[in-house]
Amino acid sequence: MTEHVEVVVSDQGLPLHLWWRERGYDVVAEPLRWFARRRWWTEEIRAERGRAGLVSQEVWRIQVQDPLTAERITVDVGRSLPADRWRLLRIHENPQEPEAVE
Repeated sequence: MTEHVEVVVSDQGLPLHLWWRERGYDVVAEPLRWFARRRWWTEEIRAERGRAGLVSQEVWRIQVQDPLTAERITVDVGRSLPADRWRLLRIHENPQEPEAVE
């Protein structure tokens, strides 16, 4: 299941800040963007003929930092283009720190 989030973007459309569960997170790494098929039938009652953006959505993988703990979290957020709504799609597991080589 996805969750609603607020995303503040730059003038160029790049995500800068994420609001999720009443907390703000700063984007701390360059975001990655792609387009993916949307499961529109789980969010819409019916598909209107000729409606742009119904089938595909813009997806961003962003790394954000928790301002309280400084923990970095990588998430995927999707933007429904016609309505300009943002949804949290996935939270990625944080990779383990690489082991030191001696």
